[in-house]
Amino acid sequence: MSAPRLFEAGYQGLVSVIPPDAPLSNRSRVDPTQRGKCPGRKNAIGHWYGYNFLRAEAVTVESAQEMARWGANVGLNGEHFPGLDIDCEDPRLTAAVRRLAEQHLGQAPVRTSRQPRALMVYRTEEPFGRVAAKITFGGQEHLVEFLGRGRQYLVHGMHPSGRPYGWEGPALWDVPAKNLTLVTLDGVEAFFDACRLGAVLNCAA
Repeated sequence: MSAPRLFEAGYQGLVSVIPPDAPLSNRSRVDPTQRGKCPGRKNAIGHWYGYNFLRAEAVTVESAQEMARWGANVGLNGEHFPGLDIDCEDPRLTAAVRRLAEQHLGQAPVRTSRQPRALMVYRTEEPFGRVAAKITFGGQEHLVEFLGRGRQYLVHGMHPSGRPYGWEGPALWDVPAKNLTLVTLDGVEAFFDACRLGAVLNCAA
């Protein structure tokens, strides 16, 4: 019942997402490898098909309850709730990016999936698009990106790896949306400037 709880907590930009092992409709154009991440809905015979969450009608308490009945993964539209996706394979770098984000932007709920990756949830009153940086650390290139307007990210359900999405500390539905840290594009760009200038590498050293 997490979709209704998220809606009640003020997260109204919810997105129904196809579960990892869900059967797809014969008419679906969804790549089976994208199950678990791709927005989708369930038809009358229990098969799933993709949909454009950006053009969908506004979510209501009834549609949030429907997501729960379907057993859908639940995504969140990044337009008003941008998520900092730390797609790093080195735990030292993940920890360093998180510390730098807290210094520049403030505290945020942290979603976990496949360790050591993490995602931090913020809110904004001035929506902005995706902002990203690639960081080379430990001989590998790692992606850090803010998923904002036009993007969605998972906040409940099962990761394609078979691991459930989780939260460090309180789950997002236990944090009222109005209590999330407010960010602006200027602040986000300052954070990424610090990443590009190597401050994050100093933190990870």
